Amino acid sequence: MYDFAKRVKEMGYAVKLDTNGRDWKIVKRMVDDGIIDYVAVDLKHALPSYYKAV
Repeated sequence: MYDFAKRVKEMGYAVKLDTNGRDWKIVKRMVDDGIIDYVAVDLKHALPSYYKAV
C-alpha cells in the first residue's frame, strides 16, 4: 500500500485513503511522509471497544 500510494503521489495525483484504522502505523508513516492528502477512517464499532474489534 505504501509503495503504490507513493508512486501515485510522485505522478502528481492527490492521494486519498479510506481505512478502518487497523494498520494505523502504515497510515501514520504515509501521513508523516507527506504521501496522503486526505484520510477517512470508517468506524463500524463503538469507540470505547473499537481496538478490541480490529
